[in-house]
Amino acid sequence: MHKEQKRLRKIWVTTGRPRGYQHDTFKDYKIAKRNFANLLNFEYQKYEQEQYNNMEMYSEMDVRKFWKYVSNKKSKVQTFHVLHHNDRAYKTPDEQRQLWKDYFDTLLNESNDERDYDMEFKSTIDAKVDELTRLMKTNVDPPDIPLHDFSIEEISDVCKKLTLKKSPDIDLISYEHFKYAGNLAIQSIQYLFNKILEFVTIPDLFKRGMIIILYKGDKKQKDKLNSYRGITLLPTTNKIFEKCVAQRMEHFIKLNRLPPDLQYASKKAHSTVSLSYAVQEAILDQTEHGGKVFACFLDISQAFDRIWINGLLYKLFRIGIVDKL
Repeated sequence: MHKEQKRLRKIWVTTGRPRGYQHDTFKDYKIAKRNFANLLNFEYQKYEQEQYNNMEMYSEMDVRKFWKYVSNKKSKVQTFHVLHHNDRAYKTPDEQRQLWKDYFDTLLNESNDERDYDMEFKSTIDAKVDELTRLMKTNVDPPDIPLHDFSIEEISDVCKKLTLKKSPDIDLISYEHFKYAGNLAIQSIQYLFNKILEFVTIPDLFKRGMIIILYKGDKKQKDKLNSYRGITLLPTTNKIFEKCVAQRMEHFIKLNRLPPDLQYASKKAHSTVSLSYAVQEAILDQTEHGGKVFACFLDISQAFDRIWINGLLYKLFRIGIVDKL
């Protein structure tokens, strides 16, 4: 089929590369190309399914053979680019790992740098958060956000909706483990989740993550640290817990119209295209009526890395997300 696609493409090229399905050579080539792409995708899906079937078979028969099979499927070739920072070159994997560690440690320390704050305001907010946190641990559950124990059915419903083929966490646990493991696994995390609610404490292991470095692309210099972004792979169990809590909060969010109507980020059925359309409509409306349009664009560098946690918690308290949450 690939040879047929190449043959028809050659005919299409020799006829002057006409465009449009009214031209037979163009039509024949496009159909052959689409058929080949469909066949290639079908064979790839078939191959992937065979690999999953083999993994499932080995996992049930022999654990050692299972991990040997998984290891053999991993790529053995890794490419390391030389990184430059502070007039020094970092060439080896060990040097680069230490460089990234120091880099993210610095980001964390910078986010807590008191020089970036109005200290009087910061002290006030910090004190309010500490007091609210202390009080909330003894308060009854708010009526809008149920915080009774998680049920088996509730957690199972969340696990059924998990997206598969996502990267596993630092312990190599993935969504597939909980989606297909059955009631025993669900019962285990149910006990853990309910203890978290009871003691109002997030386990330290939930806060442990593995940072993956991703190149930003767009022809950025590959030897510069700011050409990469860090993506943290959080524990899978923690992410399932967050989804369970988020599911309970849906009613509260809708009731209080959160986030605001004019916010487009992190909202279902909203995208940058929707926002662009709304902005264009506002500009056209004011232009037609002889008005003026003022726009302010704010790009916060490394916003997620430098976020003020107590400030975020105080905002959550203000909009009504209180108590054990």
